[in-house]
Amino acid sequence: MGSLRVWESPHFLILLLPIAFSPQASANIEITTGGAIVSLRNQDVLIPCNITHSDTAKLDLKKLSVQWTLTPPNGTQVDLYLYVSRNVTQNRRGLNISETDLELGIAGFTITQIQFSDEGEYTCTVTYTPQKKHGAVTVEVSAQPITTLEPPHFVAIDLGMEKTILCEAKGFYPGAIKLQWVKHLGPSRQEVLDAGTCFRDPVLTSDGTFNVTSQLTLKPLLGDNGNNYSCRIKHKSAEQQLNFTLLVK
Repeated sequence: MGSLRVWESPHFLILLLPIAFSPQASANIEITTGGAIVSLRNQDVLIPCNITHSDTAKLDLKKLSVQWTLTPPNGTQVDLYLYVSRNVTQNRRGLNISETDLELGIAGFTITQIQFSDEGEYTCTVTYTPQKKHGAVTVEVSAQPITTLEPPHFVAIDLGMEKTILCEAKGFYPGAIKLQWVKHLGPSRQEVLDAGTCFRDPVLTSDGTFNVTSQLTLKPLLGDNGNNYSCRIKHKSAEQQLNFTLLVK
């Protein structure tokens, strides 16, 4: 009887370890620009754009580009500033961002003595190779009205006669405004007056602000002596109330 031979082929365990040739992971970035900004004319206003990142303590400026654009209300987008790999193109006077700030992720800038022409949507676009993010902030500029009442404080009218009181608001922006005459009937009672009032449309002046006048004509009875009235001015930038007391002679 022949012998049974078992041939065992050698087993070779080959372990292949994958070698990854991938580029160095880039930092994740986020852009923060905040909400809408409402400012009075001639103030200094910071337009923020903050870059948060997972890189080292400082950003690599060779990998960084920052672009600022402005889209005015009902206007065409304007290029304001471009920083690319340590090269700067600047189309707005005074728009300076230091490289020290950029390394720390601070890409905002300050508008000094802001004007109505600075209104609009500012967009900050940041590229940190290979990532690209952007954020926008809307800027609105206003001017508070300078208000006067003529005559002020006390209005004297002879019985049976009438007199016109003028309430004027000057130098305000934007042009939307509301002037309202009110008669005070008691500590918590008021009457909005329509009869005897006249409101003229705001007039645009040479400096871009508006003026407006409202009139109230009174022909009082003797029992109206001592009544209190107000001209209320409601504007985006402020609300004011000018008061006067009626004296019937």
